[in-house]
Amino acid sequence: MTTKFSTEHRLQRALKALELEQTIQRDWLEHGLDFVNLYVEDLEGNWLETWGEDDQENGVWHKGLEWLQGCFSAKWLPIASVFAANKLIFVNNVISKYFEINSLRAMGTKTLELANNSVALLALLQLDNEDKFSLVFQLYPLENEELPAQIKLSLLDENGNLGQPFVTSELGDKYLEIKLFKATMGTRFKVEISLGETSITESFML
Repeated sequence: MTTKFSTEHRLQRALKALELEQTIQRDWLEHGLDFVNLYVEDLEGNWLETWGEDDQENGVWHKGLEWLQGCFSAKWLPIASVFAANKLIFVNNVISKYFEINSLRAMGTKTLELANNSVALLALLQLDNEDKFSLVFQLYPLENEELPAQIKLSLLDENGNLGQPFVTSELGDKYLEIKLFKATMGTRFKVEISLGETSITESFML
């Protein structure tokens, strides 16, 4: 009884999070670029420059269930508040092939500075049933149309071992992707982004 109640409670909160996501999308369509003022405090401050400085490589585990409930980890934001309008259209077209409309899902984006390149790591999580997830990770350039060559995107297990073959950007790539994979509740893993001698690791637990 306790397990059933806990699962139903999580699903109810996830449905509320989905409603919030849809509200955010409507606000973006209605307010355009001014939409970000509704969701980001101290817009004129240095929040963009300081993103990612306090939770890179510090062992923070981002929790998938909390994301589904609308509780994002520090420095992660909805995609509409990170990408410019024209880039947001492109990103939405890329990610739309993976997830069903009205599915229990969460999309978070985090900006990173990688060897003087501003990039955005996009995490997509969908709850397929009460204990299985579908996940996709993508990397987009923020200041340019294309990623620099030789960025490496890797999926690691919780101990830092390579979970599947890494992917590497080439000249002309507009995004880089760890394609859809499945994981069960309780799984821990890491995503590593590296360029030359610079690397950033984000840790997740479902």
